[in-house]
Amino acid sequence: MSTFSFRYLALEAVSKFSNTPYADTLIQNHLKPILASLRDNDISIRRRALDILYVLCTAQTSSVIVKELLNYSTEPDIDVKEELVLKIAILAEKFAESLTWYVDTVIKLVSDSGDYITDDIWHRILQMVTGFGEQQNEELQRYAADRIFTALSVSAVHENLVKIGSYVLSEYGHLIANQPGKDPQKLFDILQKHWVSCSSPARCMVLNAYVKLATRFPVLLDQVVAFMEQFREHWDPDLQQRALEYIDLLKEEDETREARNHCLQPMPTYSEDIQQNNPLIRKIYALKMGANTDDATVANENKKLALEEIMKTQALSKAEFTTGKSGSPGLGSEYTEATILSTSPALKHPCAELTSTGRLAEGGNIIKTTGPMRSNADNASELKNLVINSEGSLYTSNDIQIEYRSDYQGFLGRLLLRVTGKGDLSDVEVRVQDTENFAFKVSPAQFKDGTTQVMIQCINSGVGGRIPLAKMKYTLRGDTNIIDFVLPVSVNKFFESVDMPNEIFEKFYTEYTQSDNPNYYRIDDFIKSPAPPQVPAIEVMKKVYGLLGTGIGLGVSVVSNGLVVNAVGKYCFKDEDSQDMKTLPLMAQIEGFDKVIEDKKFLRISIRGAANKEVLKALHEIITLYLAA
Repeated sequence: MSTFSFRYLALEAVSKFSNTPYADTLIQNHLKPILASLRDNDISIRRRALDILYVLCTAQTSSVIVKELLNYSTEPDIDVKEELVLKIAILAEKFAESLTWYVDTVIKLVSDSGDYITDDIWHRILQMVTGFGEQQNEELQRYAADRIFTALSVSAVHENLVKIGSYVLSEYGHLIANQPGKDPQKLFDILQKHWVSCSSPARCMVLNAYVKLATRFPVLLDQVVAFMEQFREHWDPDLQQRALEYIDLLKEEDETREARNHCLQPMPTYSEDIQQNNPLIRKIYALKMGANTDDATVANENKKLALEEIMKTQALSKAEFTTGKSGSPGLGSEYTEATILSTSPALKHPCAELTSTGRLAEGGNIIKTTGPMRSNADNASELKNLVINSEGSLYTSNDIQIEYRSDYQGFLGRLLLRVTGKGDLSDVEVRVQDTENFAFKVSPAQFKDGTTQVMIQCINSGVGGRIPLAKMKYTLRGDTNIIDFVLPVSVNKFFESVDMPNEIFEKFYTEYTQSDNPNYYRIDDFIKSPAPPQVPAIEVMKKVYGLLGTGIGLGVSVVSNGLVVNAVGKYCFKDEDSQDMKTLPLMAQIEGFDKVIEDKKFLRISIRGAANKEVLKALHEIITLYLAA
């Protein structure tokens, strides 16, 4: 094996641990050689190293990784520069050890790599400084204004820094105006010195800043108006229009004064929804989707894309407790609709006394469990594998084989079937039965790369738990055949993981367990451990961690010395009225017991959620499919 192959496979092996409990230890132990791979001569090695640093970055390693990536961003590696800058911006926000550290990081990023700072990156920086929710962080805004002023003091800067400075100094310059050398005139001068080197869009932002500064500091009024007068007749229509409007707006008349005070009010904070829906996450996903589907970044973003909580403490706000949709029965797996009980049978199980107080629900809205997911389809064994995997064999017979690959983003799924037969295969036609919430669009079969390929689009438009049934008609060696099989489109394919601190998890879990809210549903169940009694419970819980995280796609954490695994996620679907994506929260907690009862050990499975009883029941069936003894 060549040295290149060995290095690449080593990095590839590391990337496979991104969703395991060993990720933190792995990255800390191997950080130095991974960082060294950023400067490898081969572009594929450099890209893979960058992917791994992004995926495996943690709160403990973020400062070192971001610092090294910043240093690397100054090197002329144009092959990865766009992706590198984008990932630094995301990591700086996601793992900000303090907001001042974030400000310092992004200013250096813009200063060193300004050509690669796209509008959405510097827009996001301004959102972070402005703040989210009801309260502004004045200390952060003062610090940002001070650091931007210093950064603009040099003779030549990138115009993206001028754009950021125009906004920050005009909105928050008054917070530093009392400092020596930073009076209102200096705020004007620091922007004016970069005017000649800026393009028209940047100059428009500088004019915006001037009119706000003139409103905040009347001493600048005459100077600002005089400067704008020169653009009354200018070849650039944007500059001319702004100048004319601002000159009128700055007139000292009662009517214009009222309009000025209304139009030039300080910027309000952004909503928390904007905070949680980071556009940079979507952009990096779009950037990477052209790569191989095994790409580490794609694998990570597929699980964390749409409404990823960058600020972890905002996870599962009550605004997300919206009502989903239920529909008529569909076809596929042997699934029955959720039955609601007034009390939980789990309270009478022998292991109930081993469970901590408050873990089991004692009120109503208990979902009756019916055991593991079952299917009478010919490809039931393949279904079990593909429910927790994105590709593999879907159907195999003596004459024909169907390989399956899938990708999911929010409420949308894209499936690819590759059909091969033992002999001349033609006239392949696939039909998929819609369920109460899954709607399918099947493209005509195409012959490509020696196989017949069928593309299928799936839209999830509500709440349900059935696996869809499919039929395929084909002609093989002159004979026409029809086969039935099920597609592995299960509820977990539309889960998005949520990283939630354990203390926040406890708060929501307790609320779901004890509240009398009619939209809250619960499942509590004890099942036999899949391992023999002599196997320690903690070893079983390691498998549970991998199942809930890597397999099902939830955000997982371990507590109680490894005997309890917490899992959090969102179920995504398309609202038919608004056509927007809606999400419903769900939580799972699995606990292992070392006590042997009648020669058996047990696991506790507790699931909580809002307005999604069919989804919770389906999740229980998926979990027990893999854990039931």
